[in-house]
Amino acid sequence: PWDGAYHARRAYYSFINFPSILYFDAYLRFPDGAPVPFPPLYDWGVAAVARLFGDSEAVFTKVAAWVSPILAMLTVLPVYALGRRVRGWQVGLIASALFAVFPASVMNTGIGDLDHHAAVAFLLALLIASSAALLEADVGSHIRRSLLLAMVRAALVLSWTGSLLYVAVGEA
Repeated sequence: PWDGAYHARRAYYSFINFPSILYFDAYLRFPDGAPVPFPPLYDWGVAAVARLFGDSEAVFTKVAAWVSPILAMLTVLPVYALGRRVRGWQVGLIASALFAVFPASVMNTGIGDLDHHAAVAFLLALLIASSAALLEADVGSHIRRSLLLAMVRAALVLSWTGSLLYVAVGEA
């Protein structure tokens, strides 16, 4: 509830003041405030998606409530693609089914939980699947897949600072 509530605060700020990002928060380090120590992409992305559907508080609340389950549902696709690439469609199906029912997936992606875990899981699965696809790419698609991989890396780092470890391991 704590991280999700803060993500909701930042996303709501961006939603109300779109396209602004809350870089300095008067509520941090009372009474002086402090710079926000978290990257902005996830919260800004939630605000941007909510803005696509409207500009009322009710719209923001509905989008914020459904972001995590939808991202969890989308994560099944790169997990399936990676499993299929490794050993065939059967392994892809088993891998995606296992991902969908593992406690970490279920507990961190509930309706109303606006924490960043579902976004990080989606982007990490996309990073791994994109890296695997790049290994098998021919010259023509190598550039496109490299650009996709670079965008996924940037999205990961701009969504959660801890993902620097994921990107570093992927590079190694």
